[in-house]
Amino acid sequence: MARESNAVTITCDMNSVHAKTKSRQYLTGVLFLAATLTVETHACDTGTVRDAAFYSVRDTFWLGMVFEENDAESRDRYERMAAWLERQGTVLNIQAEHILPDDVIYLRLRYGVEKPPEQLPATYLAGRHPAESRSVVFMTWASAPEPDFLEGLRSNPVLARITEETPEHWGCVLYSPGNGKRRGEIEAAVAQWKRNHAPGVSMIEVDRHNGENQFLCRVAGMDKSDDDWAGVVFGKGKLMTPVLVGQAIT
Repeated sequence: MARESNAVTITCDMNSVHAKTKSRQYLTGVLFLAATLTVETHACDTGTVRDAAFYSVRDTFWLGMVFEENDAESRDRYERMAAWLERQGTVLNIQAEHILPDDVIYLRLRYGVEKPPEQLPATYLAGRHPAESRSVVFMTWASAPEPDFLEGLRSNPVLARITEETPEHWGCVLYSPGNGKRRGEIEAAVAQWKRNHAPGVSMIEVDRHNGENQFLCRVAGMDKSDDDWAGVVFGKGKLMTPVLVGQAIT
């Protein structure tokens, strides 16, 4: 039943955010999961919702590698992966764990996995579902993720822009075009907020077909349909739900 854990918290650089928020000592998240529904305009105008989100507990993602205690090759891969995450300091909020195959209760509670993997080793990347308060596996690997995958999270341009722009605005509108029919409405809404509700919101475009955004899209619930997709990120990388898809974008 033993487990090993290496915890790392995903945030943006502490110094840059501290400079942007002056006396506030809070951090903006890079990855996001949340369970907040609608926000009334007057609450946004006063900053109540946004400021509270900066002080809220951040979400953590779990990277669990399942292998037998005596599997030296898998242990070596796990230890190199965990050490890499630890070296990132405050850049990534991914907690690496070694899980024994017979630890079925932990797999179910932490990862939402009902039974051990049929083949070992196996790795799950999971987090909490924002609306249903349950664990969800976002990605799986037959062994362990390649270093390029984790490096891609650390250097992802979309996540970097969220980190940079969230402290400067009420939030960021993530827009992933499908057929592009709703682009004009979204751009008009963003412009209106900038005019009427300083400091406004920014708009960040997400290419859901770009492999570099694969994890972000899965966490946000984007699919590869032809419908436009939009969601608002605020605070420590919190994503307002429900997100808007297709004709729901108004």
